[in-house]
Amino acid sequence: MYSNDKREVVINNENRNNITENENFLRMRHQYYNNEVDLTDDTFVSIVIIGYNRLEKTKRCVESVIKYTADFNYELILIDNGSTDETTDYFQTVNYKNKKIIRISKNTGALYAIHTAMKIYEGNYFVLLLNDVYVTDGWLTNLIRCYDSDEKIGFVTACSSNVSNLQQVDLSFKNFDEMQIKAKEFNKSNPLLWQERLRLINIVTMLKREVIDNVGLFDSGFFHDFLEDDFSARVRRAGYKLMLCGDTFVHHDHDFRNMEDKDPEKYQNSLKTARKNYREKYYGLDAWDDINNDELNLIGMLKNSDK
Repeated sequence: MYSNDKREVVINNENRNNITENENFLRMRHQYYNNEVDLTDDTFVSIVIIGYNRLEKTKRCVESVIKYTADFNYELILIDNGSTDETTDYFQTVNYKNKKIIRISKNTGALYAIHTAMKIYEGNYFVLLLNDVYVTDGWLTNLIRCYDSDEKIGFVTACSSNVSNLQQVDLSFKNFDEMQIKAKEFNKSNPLLWQERLRLINIVTMLKREVIDNVGLFDSGFFHDFLEDDFSARVRRAGYKLMLCGDTFVHHDHDFRNMEDKDPEKYQNSLKTARKNYREKYYGLDAWDDINNDELNLIGMLKNSDK
């Protein structure tokens, strides 16, 4: 059935600049993006924390962000992903004026919460934190300094405790306060410690709006495992670099090696399934065998051979 209701949409873009051809595709992309997207503050950051139960960890995560985040304006997006504890009640008490609280009634997986945040954030930088990650003095300044050092950089993360993929740093602390003291000493900005990687585990996910707009959301074909492997591959295929900031430490309060909060059998089955899905998506390419950060181990072997 056809409608006779005709509407005309007029878009007034008279104040936009003409796009000029550039030999560098990233600069062409950046020129188009800056011309078409209205950002009142291009240093504005959106920090997203997704909580699901584990209220004490969520509190420490939020409190660390408020205490140790400086130098940049940021909005705080607090998402309760179907918690059965008092997570939402706590979010309402958080003393930060520029915050958004989102309550998802049922936990259908972390990806729904992440995509919800990616559709409503307002910043030029998008920063996603797990609710068991505690940030440290200088963390955001260091990450942004790395990000903005090269137009080719598209995805940045920090080193942490309790992480795989050769991203772990062991500071040997006994409690939270000692961790913060050691982290402050560790977090001395040093470009020599920035490492380009083939893939990143996103304990902290830092992306620019331009990158999200060009790469897209996380692939819903991956329930949890290999989600970051897939996203890393897509960021690189879009022409961007992945960077691990070896001058920045955050604490990941999750003992994944001893299967904290996990059923070992279910976890292994999940890994097996997701790895198979990755191979099917990339026509036989394996995320672990074919895309690995082995260069660091090889360099270490060369150093040892000199002795």
